[in-house]
Amino acid sequence: MNHQIKIILTRESVCQGDDVLAPNEAVIYVSADQNVTELTNKILALDYLANISGGKATWVMKNEDARIAVIAQQWTNAKFLIDEQLPIND
Repeated sequence: MNHQIKIILTRESVCQGDDVLAPNEAVIYVSADQNVTELTNKILALDYLANISGGKATWVMKNEDARIAVIAQQWTNAKFLIDEQLPIND
């Protein structure tokens, strides 16, 4: 049976104006059988991460235990530090 996982997103601000456009915390629900790539794409589609002038903001996606990926404003795709096909419930 497929169930939903609650994911709490948090980010640091690049500048004070970031917090006006989007809160530092967001909650999403995803299917437990999605893989890390699907989760990352969902987060990127939210336009949750702040952009900076010059286009070179960089973020590290992590959970409590490990760094998962590096996401950069100037890249089309994240660079994964773990197996990107792992189900997120792993």
